[in-house]
Amino acid sequence: MIVLLQFKNSFSIDTSGSNSVDAFFVYGITPYPKTVYWDKGKDCCTWSGVTCERMTGHVIGLNLGYSGLQGNIHHNSSLFSLRHLRRLDLSNNNFRGSPVSSNFGRLVSMIHLDLSNSNFTGQIPFEISYLSKLVSLNLSYETQVSLGTVCLKIIAQNLTNLKELCLVTVKMSSVVLDSFMNLPSSLTSLRLFDSSLKGKFPEKSFRLPNLHELDLRYNYELNGSFPKYNWSSPLKFLGLSWTRISIDLPNLTTTLKCLSVLYLEHCNFVGAYPTLLGNLTQITELDLSDDGFGGQIPWSLLNMESLISLDLSNNNFLGQLPDLHTIEQVFPWKNLQVLDLRTNLLQGQLPIPPPSTFVFLVSHNQLTGGIPSKICNLSSLVT
Repeated sequence: MIVLLQFKNSFSIDTSGSNSVDAFFVYGITPYPKTVYWDKGKDCCTWSGVTCERMTGHVIGLNLGYSGLQGNIHHNSSLFSLRHLRRLDLSNNNFRGSPVSSNFGRLVSMIHLDLSNSNFTGQIPFEISYLSKLVSLNLSYETQVSLGTVCLKIIAQNLTNLKELCLVTVKMSSVVLDSFMNLPSSLTSLRLFDSSLKGKFPEKSFRLPNLHELDLRYNYELNGSFPKYNWSSPLKFLGLSWTRISIDLPNLTTTLKCLSVLYLEHCNFVGAYPTLLGNLTQITELDLSDDGFGGQIPWSLLNMESLISLDLSNNNFLGQLPDLHTIEQVFPWKNLQVLDLRTNLLQGQLPIPPPSTFVFLVSHNQLTGGIPSKICNLSSLVT
């Protein structure tokens, strides 16, 4: 109890939730300052955000995400004396540029560690690799945090149980990309969005046998290519937007039969463009924007029953749009919510979007005529 109260008293609490306003609007998460309700007159195992082991009473979990904590986490923080901690969530607070302390490496029982979006700074210490039981490590949206080659190599070698590695916006411009070759085969999610990666992404990393999510988007100087032979993958989420990785789309969509989310905005395609998209009947989100595609939109290749979002904007598609309102009679778009056709060369009358559409974007084309009255009858249309 004393240790937890010392930790609480080292911070001020933002009860307005202003530091976590994005959580509410983007994720629907309501900020909740849990430590405000910690009462020294009660058993600490009953406090909000605290989990204890029933037999020993040891604190094994602290869930303090979105708790309005403001202040510094010092190297001698009482937090680091909670040696039995297995789960620690300090995400979406404001630690005012505190370094990621090497003393996190003392919490050797840790299984889940989430320090994301809490205003840490500096290098990720190699002592994080001491947490050999880690299953999930999330340092995402720490824009002032960086990771070096040596530390990444040690993490890849020592964290052999790791399933989720999230380093979104963590700066890794100096990392030698071969360091990713030793990631554990247990890995299911690798999120490296906007991480300043440079050079050739190793083919071996695409072959991780349990990888379901790979997000490499917005690494503008990242190149490489996918395996072409003897490759089967359980990938469900693939994000390659704004990279230089060579993409043979027919080969990719033939190989990755489990894909449900595919982001390929402004990508480097080789060979013929989408001739085999029809194989991805289970896909829910597809982004082929800003890819220089032209000609008629290949509606016959978009026969995707589960499709929720389709983005074909910023291309050179031309011709007249079909009656999208009735297109589900040919293509089963019963779930389509977002359709983005902006900035193409499309002509003719403004089409009526499918009945399930929430967002329909068709500006910057060459459409003519009046706005169909049936659009006013689409109860689901928001934008």
